[in-house]
Amino acid sequence: MHKSYIVSFLLVLSIVTNNYSSFGKLTAKDVVANDVVHIISDTLCGEDFLVIDGQRYDAANPTDTLLFPGAGVNGCDSLVYINLLFKPHVEVIDNRSFCEFENVLIGNRTFNAQFPSGEVLLTNEFGCDSLIIVDLSFDPLEIEYEITNCPGQQMSDFTLLALNGTEPPVGLGFVNSGAGSATAYFVTELPYTVSVFAGMNQVTVSNANCAWLDVIDIPAPPSPVVDIVSNSLGDGLYELSVSTPLSFSSIEWIGEATFSCSGCLETSAQVFDDQVVELILIDPDGCVTQRSVELSFISSDPFQLYIPNIISLSAPSNSVFFIQSFEDHLMGSLEIYDAWGNLVFADYDFMTNDKALGWNGTYQNRWVGQGVYTYCLKYFKGNGDEEVECGSLTMIK
Repeated sequence: MHKSYIVSFLLVLSIVTNNYSSFGKLTAKDVVANDVVHIISDTLCGEDFLVIDGQRYDAANPTDTLLFPGAGVNGCDSLVYINLLFKPHVEVIDNRSFCEFENVLIGNRTFNAQFPSGEVLLTNEFGCDSLIIVDLSFDPLEIEYEITNCPGQQMSDFTLLALNGTEPPVGLGFVNSGAGSATAYFVTELPYTVSVFAGMNQVTVSNANCAWLDVIDIPAPPSPVVDIVSNSLGDGLYELSVSTPLSFSSIEWIGEATFSCSGCLETSAQVFDDQVVELILIDPDGCVTQRSVELSFISSDPFQLYIPNIISLSAPSNSVFFIQSFEDHLMGSLEIYDAWGNLVFADYDFMTNDKALGWNGTYQNRWVGQGVYTYCLKYFKGNGDEEVECGSLTMIK
């Protein structure tokens, strides 16, 4: 670069510098012209230096006073005052982290995963050179996830558990060519669960700079082996059982039938017309399996009555004690007693098959306790004969 030094009394010195070499070399003749006192003052870069009459001045030796005896034209002594300022040489270490596929431009050089380090020379704000020591890291974005798929289901749960290399928010995308679907989600916190189609899924996790891409095969497990075995006992009464090698945490029979146990693998079911009974099973992972069976009603006695021996207040399909029959019949009376002989329910001259007229397990608008109760039913058959049937009834909550 080219610099000019203004020396007192309008003496002008012009000096040429070369980066990382001498700032310039002056002799006493150059410095001292017609003046008695001279001043050399300027700001230089940290690597530059100035040599005056064989003496080097740099950042370690920026000031001095030189006496040149008899150097003036009039034979007088001359003084030269040197006061130089040196801007520091700047070295910067750049060790930032970036994503695996990013390109980073520093100065006129591009750094990436193949070329993560090097040196770059830049001009700083003072017009001096700064050395950038580049040592970047390019780390792949990694994720942790789990897949929960239920047997026989086409949809599975994909749960994004953790991110390595970034943090939420991120975008989460799925492309399933087999199902012809593409879905995208915005994830703000972890864990994050979505339902996806089984099969080959192209999964993408990305933020503004990074992306993770992989193809995940999400299997569709076969339907579980679950069969309903039904055995007709006549007059619409069936024994039902479940044949399966699997274990389930929840069992429920549903339908227009009266079950002896709606939450058991083995139960009896009473129907008074043709019905479809459903079975809902839930395994320990929360997966649901459904099965159904058709139950037909064929009565050998048109006056055949069905009187349940258990009700459960927690099972809506079996929470009321009432008399059922193939055809509607008029009953004379129904009385229910507790274990101490107290009458807790009574109804007279009512029709069968009317659930609203049954006993719902209350006495004086309060729930009775669990236990065994006794019922007595009086009615007249078609031939006019009076029948009395008494038995026990178990009530559970």
